[in-house]
Amino acid sequence: MANVLAIYLQGGNEVSYENWAFSLHKPKYQLPKHLGYPGNKTFRRAVGSDVYAITKTRDYYWWQGSSQDRLDSIQYYNRGDTRRLRSDQSTMRVYSNGNFTLWET
Repeated sequence: MANVLAIYLQGGNEVSYENWAFSLHKPKYQLPKHLGYPGNKTFRRAVGSDVYAITKTRDYYWWQGSSQDRLDSIQYYNRGDTRRLRSDQSTMRVYSNGNFTLWET
């Protein structure tokens, strides 16, 4: 798993999409738009309990050049959403190295 996570975070094609735990082809593993806020009071309510989630610094930017039509159909979050996640009592930050953060509900 550590190898797959490293490839995911760094980017690469060494793992096929079928074996990729965080693949776009597995929608149930995708984070909700804006991390589930404001439609849910807590992140746990949006994703469930006993869930691990990864947020990445580069995810704050990749979507910014998208058209409004595209923004309506894609899942994304921004720095404001992660600030809210940090103060969310239902979620604990497990690990962070500056490039990605691991959360647990």
